[in-house]
Amino acid sequence: MRMSRLSPRSQAARPAAGRPGAPVQARPAQARSSQPRRRSHGALFFQTVGVVMLFFISIGVLFTVLQVTGLWDWFNPLTRRLAQWPVLAPHVEMYRLGRAEWGVLQDEQARLARWELELRAEAERLAEEQRQLRNAQNELDAERARLDARERELEARRAAVERLEDEHQALQRLREVYEEMRPQEAARILADMSDEEVTVLLADMDPRTVAAILAAFPADKAASVSRRLGL
Repeated sequence: MRMSRLSPRSQAARPAAGRPGAPVQARPAQARSSQPRRRSHGALFFQTVGVVMLFFISIGVLFTVLQVTGLWDWFNPLTRRLAQWPVLAPHVEMYRLGRAEWGVLQDEQARLARWELELRAEAERLAEEQRQLRNAQNELDAERARLDARERELEARRAAVERLEDEHQALQRLREVYEEMRPQEAARILADMSDEEVTVLLADMDPRTVAAILAAFPADKAASVSRRLGL
């Protein structure tokens, strides 16, 4: 009897387990609270990422403004320091010049490298030619020295021949003088000379004059000179 007095509202709040086809509206408390917690963690992650990105963007904008306005030149010292590393140096240089100018620079460097190789080859060729020229110059100097020595030898011979000719001419004049003298006078002068000198003077004289001079010599000198003359 007491249960029949419940109000319709309370009867509606009771579970309708005995009613066939009635929907179940009650859910567990843990299932209802997990979805808001997951949503709150995801939103916090994206907010953190956005704040960090905004921070770095702000730092980049600040550094750019300082570089553009000239208040703080941080870019050039940084690039110079990076350029000191051999691994990063080409990339820093390409960044400074730009891709187009970097390509032109690379082509120019390649051309200069080829030119340097050509210059080295040309320098080696010139060095070889200079070595050959030095060898040829040394040979020429040696040949010139030989020619100079030969010329000095010929000059000495020429001087000797001239001296002999002068002596021969002087001897011929002296012989003519003795031929013009009387045999006794010539024999008196020739007697004080050596047998060799007398032989030279009498060698080309007229035989009759030689005989007269020998006849005027003492016997021993006449015999010695005659043997020298082959008489």
